[in-house]
Amino acid sequence: MKFSVFNYEKTLDNNVIIFNTLTRSIISIERGEYYQLKENIKKINYHTAKKKYKDLCELGFIVDDDIDEFLLYKYWLNKQKWQNEYFIVTFLTTYNCNFKCPYCYEGFKKEKNYKNMELDKMLQFLENVIIKSRCRVIDFNFFGGEPLLEMKTIEKVCMFLCYIENNFGIRSLVNIVTNGYLIDEKMIENFKKLNINSFQITIDGIERCHDERRFLHDGSGTFKKIYNNLLMLIDNGFEIVINMNFDKYNYRSIIKFLDIFPKKYRNKVYIKFNSLISTENNISRVHKLKPDELAIIYKTLLKSLKIYGYNKENDEFIGYGPCLANRKNSIIIEPNGNISKCIYGIGSDKFIIGNIKDDTDMILLKLYSYDEDEIEYEERCKTCTFLPFCMGGCKREKIENKYDINKVLCKKEEIQNGIVEGIIQLCT
Repeated sequence: MKFSVFNYEKTLDNNVIIFNTLTRSIISIERGEYYQLKENIKKINYHTAKKKYKDLCELGFIVDDDIDEFLLYKYWLNKQKWQNEYFIVTFLTTYNCNFKCPYCYEGFKKEKNYKNMELDKMLQFLENVIIKSRCRVIDFNFFGGEPLLEMKTIEKVCMFLCYIENNFGIRSLVNIVTNGYLIDEKMIENFKKLNINSFQITIDGIERCHDERRFLHDGSGTFKKIYNNLLMLIDNGFEIVINMNFDKYNYRSIIKFLDIFPKKYRNKVYIKFNSLISTENNISRVHKLKPDELAIIYKTLLKSLKIYGYNKENDEFIGYGPCLANRKNSIIIEPNGNISKCIYGIGSDKFIIGNIKDDTDMILLKLYSYDEDEIEYEERCKTCTFLPFCMGGCKREKIENKYDINKVLCKKEEIQNGIVEGIIQLCT
């Protein structure tokens, strides 16, 4: 028996904290017991260990000597990629947006003609794809631009999802990613009728800082209206993710917001931190953090969740499994009918695999063969503790930076010092 190569160990006071990056499990063991355990497992076989250290084996901290953990990682990765219980749809109802955020990774696109006739084609395409995927659940996400500018479209799609459930027994989980500005009481009552489950709304710190970054086309601030609408959604029982985009200029403001946010709501929201993404659409308007900066800030933000008593039962900060671009049962549908794989590559031809007007079987063929370029893992990667977070690196980032997509784009420093250290800090 042996300790897993994916165990990250950190000594705190008289305890050793172990976080397994593959299973995302975390435990605390008294230091003396830990050193005794390391000696004991070398002398016993797998079956004895499974009886004596059942939980540690099941959580992946202890594995058999004969286990090739790199193959175990690849099994885990492919299982996530090829799961077919969920079919994930991200649908841009429009490119238009009532905001003009300088850092927007979509850029400032002009709306293209998008009529109900094309929406009908999209729904027919979706029905074909969903039925052929043999999924049990549709994870449906309305996106934009600002999706709430097209409420009639949202209503029609939700009616379609109800039809799918009633006729094929495939249920839906419906989420809206919105800036939150247009929400009102009448709209909330409509959300309930449409069986909307959850919302993701972005707040980038306290009012002054937020309004400098997320404003209307005429430059007007948006914080107060979004904040009041956010509380109204919580009071009406919707699940809420507060997304917070950070760089070195606003992370302190985010911490101030977390401090002043009402305590009675803190266990009713999930917090999601995202460093600003630099794409070909916004590269001149985004300050990209250096790895050491990103690690320090991310760790500091996660620490603030613990200090101020926020909900920790959330996978958002753990990032479990491959991104949507690498999941086979995941598509992004743009307003012009183009089908893409990468949310951060919206509008770019580099990530388009077809259009809703194309043959469904051909789209499925492309969908299931997308990203089959084999990553050429280096030998050091195969025993790297942080491989289940890195997974070879972001394909979009490689393409846009003219990096070989088959090579590993190593992010060890920011994963270790930011994400993993942050998770340990949050959970202990």
